[in-house]
Amino acid sequence: MSNFTENNGNWKKEILERSRNTIRDEGLVNAKLRGYKIGIVISSVVITILIGFSYFTWQITFIYAMSAIFFAPLIGYSIAVYKFTKKRIHLVTFICFTISITINSFLFIICVLRGV
Repeated sequence: MSNFTENNGNWKKEILERSRNTIRDEGLVNAKLRGYKIGIVISSVVITILIGFSYFTWQITFIYAMSAIFFAPLIGYSIAVYKFTKKRIHLVTFICFTISITINSFLFIICVLRGV
């Protein structure tokens, strides 16, 4: 039994040593991911409020621009998750968000150039 505990102790020391030697800090990576998620939620709420305000004040041009901005981080998320999981739903959402951004950007440019 002592051989097992001795090997287990060596194994833990080895893992701890490898963890100390790595350049990547998992706590920092986790903090950055949490910050990104919180930032996405906050920006989604702010953009939704601004889109609602623009709708009720008949500022339709800004709705196109804000919709394009809203979907931009979701494109990055969808393609990153697709590369990791290879699930087609993430590829489909990437394509749909890309089409949505393209259309909204085009409509925004057209409205600004026409002076609407």
